[in-house]
Amino acid sequence: MPRSTALRQAVLYGLGILATKGVSLAMLPVVTAHLPPADYGRLEVLQALADVCSILVGFGLVDAFYRFAGDAADADALKRLAATAFGWSMLLSAAIAGPIVAAAPLLAAWLPGEPPPRAVALVALTLVLDGCIQMPLAWLRMRDQAARFVVTSVLRALLQAALVVVALRAGTGIDGVAAAGLAAALFQAAILATGQLRATGLHLDLAMGARLLRYAAPLVLSGVAGFFLAGFDRWALAAQLGPEEMAIYALAAKFALVVGLVLQPFGMWWYPRRFVALAGPDGPAASARVAALGVGLGVAAALAVAVAGPVAIRWLTPPVYHGAAALLPWLAAIHAIKNAGDLMNVGCYVGRDTVLPTGIGLASAGVLVAGLLALVPVAGVPGAIGAAAAAWTLRLASMLAASQRRVRLPYPAARLAAIAALGLAGTAAASLAGPALGPLAAVAAAIGVVLLTPMPGPRGSAWPMLVAAVSRLLPRPGACGRSSTG
Repeated sequence: MPRSTALRQAVLYGLGILATKGVSLAMLPVVTAHLPPADYGRLEVLQALADVCSILVGFGLVDAFYRFAGDAADADALKRLAATAFGWSMLLSAAIAGPIVAAAPLLAAWLPGEPPPRAVALVALTLVLDGCIQMPLAWLRMRDQAARFVVTSVLRALLQAALVVVALRAGTGIDGVAAAGLAAALFQAAILATGQLRATGLHLDLAMGARLLRYAAPLVLSGVAGFFLAGFDRWALAAQLGPEEMAIYALAAKFALVVGLVLQPFGMWWYPRRFVALAGPDGPAASARVAALGVGLGVAAALAVAVAGPVAIRWLTPPVYHGAAALLPWLAAIHAIKNAGDLMNVGCYVGRDTVLPTGIGLASAGVLVAGLLALVPVAGVPGAIGAAAAAWTLRLASMLAASQRRVRLPYPAARLAAIAALGLAGTAAASLAGPALGPLAAVAAAIGVVLLTPMPGPRGSAWPMLVAAVSRLLPRPGACGRSSTG
């Protein structure tokens, strides 16, 4: 893809994500004003349920589609592959709709905080629709149709926000919020499914479907492990400390998601084509440069959130939620670790199966669960943060080592180590050094990270680019005071 096209796609994704996630963040003052911490904690328990079930309803078919898209002989073969993945995702989503809704009362009684059964059922139906939405969105990303992707996503976010406001003002509580999510998902699913049927049709090719599912099946287990890594902390805190205490942690985690929001345009552009890039000219070196760039961007984004996030929490939420500000820098740093693991693992996925990354994910999830069970009763929320940091760091180290054994990529190790050290120092400063010195130290660390971040191209880092940009702004020697007449 030409650089201008890639930049345009990334900008479009960025604007779309900024709009959708921005709407979600803008809704936080509304939601926290209408829901007490206990109900907000129950809502976050439902969000954790949605996280794990979204993995199950997707069945890993989107990742399988990305993996085998590079093997398609021509455009018609690619369309048939997409149509088959879409067909199987529709069939499997429909098959689980009934059982998952029927199990809603049992799930409600089992979940920490015991959220309302009706809300659990509504969230389950929303997830079934999301299972039908994932492949059409993947097709738009593969075809570089970022504008359509963005428009449907933003419209869904705006519709959901408007319905949530109406529901909360009507006093419907958690049930109303869940119903708003279902209505918005139905709207997006109708638009995207119609477009996908026109673009590729729908097939249930048994041989191709078996090939996709064979690759995807371990990813479901890996996704479940990812839920334990990303969502089980909320369940553990709600079960052991209560939904009120968990709500403070969950609010900090919500603001920490801004790190992913900032990085998502980069990921949405890079992930669908990283296997194609790896197989292309100068593939390992080019892949290493892009991955290292993403790692640096992740650390810089985490430091920015560590500085700005606590201010936003105190400004946007009632005082009962302000304890989240002290937790935010560490949770943002965990997102930077997760981002590095996602970027530096391409070698784990180049084979015909995904057993290796699944095993790493399950092992990391086991470390997190054990850490949560051991540390939360003793240390509370700081114990949960420590367990999560250990698990994500283990995942990063294991993914990197396994990936390098399969496909050796020439990462700039010294720069990445310096970036990691600056990120850790900036996070500690933002959390521990006080309201005046801490933010200044974190900002200085972020500037250092940006200057060290490897950039694709011959210059190799941001520093020469910055010097060149500044030099163009300064007057040239002798340019001032010359007479126009000589």
